[in-house]
Amino acid sequence: MSIYFLKLTVLAMLGVLLSFWPTREACANDGNEEPERCPTLSSSLPKAASPCADLHLGFVAHWAWRPDVQEYLASGSTSMLMNLLCWGVTDKERQIVDFRPAEAWLGDLYRSGLKGVLIIDTSLHHSSIGWRSEITKSLQENLCDNFGNQTIYSSHLSPKFRQMVQQYIEDLTCWTMKNDVEHRIVAYTNGAEVFFPGILDHSRFAVEAFRIWLLERYGSLDTVNERWGAGFRSIDEVEAPRFFRLGHSAVGPDTFFCKDWNDGAWASTFESIEPGAEYCATVQVKTQDALDYMVALNIAWTADNHAPSVEPLDATVDTGGEWRQLRLNATAPDWAQRGTLNLVLKGSGTALWKQPSVRKVSSPLSGGDRHLKCGETDRELLVNPDFSVKRGQVDPLGWSKTVWHGQFQHSLVRLKREKTRALSLSASAPECGYGNPSAVWYDFDTFSMESYAATMDHWAVEIKKCDPSREVMHYLGFNLGLLGQWDDLSLTQRPDIFLANSPHTDVCGLQLCAGKGDYHYATITLDLARKYGKPMVATDLQDFTHGLYVGFNSLNRTSLACVAHGMSGCYYYCWEDPSPDYSWHPTWTKADTSRMVGNMRKALEFTKGARVKTDVAFVHPVQPYCEADPGGQKSDMLDCMGWYKAVQQAGLCADVYTPYELTRSNTPALDNYRLVVLPDCPMLPKEAASRLVAYVERGGFLLLAGRTPLTDEAGRQLDFPTPPPQAKKDPLTGTVRWEYGSGTLVRKSSTEGRTYLGPVRRYRVAGNTPPLFLPDGDWTWPRQEGLALLALIRQVAASANALPSVRMETFAPSVEIVVQQTEEDLRIFLIHTAPGMRWNDRLVLSSSPASEPKVWADFEERPVKIETNDSGESVLVLPAFSDCCTVQW
Repeated sequence: MSIYFLKLTVLAMLGVLLSFWPTREACANDGNEEPERCPTLSSSLPKAASPCADLHLGFVAHWAWRPDVQEYLASGSTSMLMNLLCWGVTDKERQIVDFRPAEAWLGDLYRSGLKGVLIIDTSLHHSSIGWRSEITKSLQENLCDNFGNQTIYSSHLSPKFRQMVQQYIEDLTCWTMKNDVEHRIVAYTNGAEVFFPGILDHSRFAVEAFRIWLLERYGSLDTVNERWGAGFRSIDEVEAPRFFRLGHSAVGPDTFFCKDWNDGAWASTFESIEPGAEYCATVQVKTQDALDYMVALNIAWTADNHAPSVEPLDATVDTGGEWRQLRLNATAPDWAQRGTLNLVLKGSGTALWKQPSVRKVSSPLSGGDRHLKCGETDRELLVNPDFSVKRGQVDPLGWSKTVWHGQFQHSLVRLKREKTRALSLSASAPECGYGNPSAVWYDFDTFSMESYAATMDHWAVEIKKCDPSREVMHYLGFNLGLLGQWDDLSLTQRPDIFLANSPHTDVCGLQLCAGKGDYHYATITLDLARKYGKPMVATDLQDFTHGLYVGFNSLNRTSLACVAHGMSGCYYYCWEDPSPDYSWHPTWTKADTSRMVGNMRKALEFTKGARVKTDVAFVHPVQPYCEADPGGQKSDMLDCMGWYKAVQQAGLCADVYTPYELTRSNTPALDNYRLVVLPDCPMLPKEAASRLVAYVERGGFLLLAGRTPLTDEAGRQLDFPTPPPQAKKDPLTGTVRWEYGSGTLVRKSSTEGRTYLGPVRRYRVAGNTPPLFLPDGDWTWPRQEGLALLALIRQVAASANALPSVRMETFAPSVEIVVQQTEEDLRIFLIHTAPGMRWNDRLVLSSSPASEPKVWADFEERPVKIETNDSGESVLVLPAFSDCCTVQW
């Protein structure tokens, strides 16, 4: 255990004597001293059936649902991830576990031959169970929010929480070792959905640990003061900073601000509404010294004796000039009597609004594309959309000013050039209390994630001490945000920080998701975790935005893409749950489920013992945002999202790094890669920037896109390479190339990733998870203006000698290729992203094959036809396929 973690533990205990903690001997005893804690099975186990294949493959089952074992086996599953006990006890005061469900489940495993993985709830997620939450709350040991109020979750540094978890680990491992004599339970999962619940910890334990973290990280209080722009006279004056989320995530990114914020609006009530009818609201907006995503419109539905309901902004349209259009489609609830349009400004700066409109939609639209257009509409429902003013009054008729928080200035503005009126709303930035709030937020967010990761790694150590015969697997939840939801990650889960601080975990378990069938949300997390060299298993795989309504083909392709990117096992979300969004019964047949699980099994067996082969690293510049950053962001997450997809569709499978990982010595070296790609990133930690520069100096090839690093997170200038005066811009690609040390840099200054991505907004069709950024159109095929970016990436990769040894003879961005390497041969995965079938594709291998190839089209073996092209390369003529084609060569 590290000295750092020991200090955290001592502070968290706050005088609680270590002698009160359960002794380590309890892990290994035979249960005779306290038989009720570690009971022997009340009845003998059934005769053991032959065990299933040694694969992590099945579903996540919940403690309240005991699946039909025969149906489970019929699906092709070999193992079950079970959140079985979920802190079920027979004695709450002494925390005596109720093992009756465990007995039944273990009997199912022996009777069926299934393997099992047992979830041990060591994380915060289930500390909210009523009786558990009340115990820590009564001791003032629950996680506290920005205002110091206790939440329903225990603080992960709470002494009582830690004591309860320690006892729980000892009881569950003791019972398992005593009763599972044939080792049908093959692993423990350390925590169920490990993430912060959208709130970082401001408890007294977190504050004390944060003070120690700051002194260890920066050496002295003077350095902390200089970095933060603060004037603390003692480390005891440092508190956990209060940061609030600002913006309108229903349509765009959010940011964060400390201490205080503004929230106000101009409002107008509709002339009339019809409950159940659909309405479309639009307005033109222009910002002055305000962040674009601090400006929005919403509709508030109200009625007498009924709580109001607010419909948030769902679309922003760039009209190509100073003005943008905000648009919202919403359906009036059955109980609604009134509808009010609110033109909202959060944060500081000035916003102007003109030409507001609310109309009832004559032809209602449905599904995820409701935001694309308003449809045919009826008459205008705003009383005064032109902002007319009655003689002697200042405010326009029918409009009122609303201030929920902060101080605002409201005015009616005449736009003489445009011969129209606009409403203006202004607010100044409130006092933050720090000279550099960006560094404050960066430090507290990083500390929070490191501290929680250290706690989870500690529990991994304890589980392995109690039962060294079984593997320990993570269950890192909320990884859906890594691709393009960085504002969510700041309050929930930074997988890079958790993985970099998890040395004692055997298997990297990840909650993975697709969005509308876009599997890049899942593969990017695997590309990040892969470099740590541990088996990667999906502990929860699903489509978050559409559930199973996304359809068989989309989720099947997501599954196969994950295996192609190195995943070695998979547990799908529990589809016997009564939630229709994630149950196959409304939309799937059992045959579909069995076919997908069967495809996954074939894919896992095909890639067993292979590793993903790549010569490219992708630096994913995720860092916690702050309103003090340029544009409220340290880097453009949507530009990064576009670049990641473009790199994949250009035929390159890259290992993903983050700036945080580049600051750590235990992260694999960049020297192993022939090309590194860094999208828009104006800020980088100094250590990360130095590592990139050193990579280039030693002969590396670095592709820069968008803004290049100029300062670190504390606002200090970086000495990052810039093009020399003699460097010329390539008129065809818009890039500048120059030599630096022994290496090469190529810079593309525009944000091509955003262009490649196209218009996106956040929405979901099903489920209870946060909405994801989804494209307005089809993501499976790049738009015409995106093809130039793919050509540029391939050109740069060719210059860096980083193109894979396998390629399509005719470039096809709708087929993504991942090459895996075994000791004997190549295992090639081709994933089709577009609808329909692929025909007449030709696969080129640059070097001579080591063996005769085998080809499977959608896992059906097909005859092989090999030709030689004019360059002497081997060309494999591929059969037609729908979802995937796999080649062993």
